[in-house]
Amino acid sequence: MVRLIGGRRTVRGFTMVELMVSVSIVAVLSATTTTMYRQHVRKALAAEGMALVGAIRTCERIYYSEHGHYTANWDEFAANFDLKNFKFFNKPPTLTLTRAGQGFVAVVEGSDRAAGIRVSIDEQGDIQVIY
Repeated sequence: MVRLIGGRRTVRGFTMVELMVSVSIVAVLSATTTTMYRQHVRKALAAEGMALVGAIRTCERIYYSEHGHYTANWDEFAANFDLKNFKFFNKPPTLTLTRAGQGFVAVVEGSDRAAGIRVSIDEQGDIQVIY
């Protein structure tokens, strides 16, 4: 809006270009922060899976020290775990033997909000997370 006050022109308000630039900046910022937020939430959810596979590795190492080989039988460890205490990783893991029982890979998969997250660990303690 243009007003003539005392022989001077004054402009009040914003132009359409200024408004569009402001809206564009807000849109870009919200898009990037939303994506970053979701990634951080997925990492936080995966932390529960990492704790679970770490505990499974400990059980496997104890089993190895007693029997001389690892096991792929979840029932050997099921008594040590109450998977109901895990909110997002509450399904039994997949245990796979490697190198004729001298190695193993344990894989847990998330459910609910952690669906699609897979966490695995091997006998060396190498953890891999797939988001």
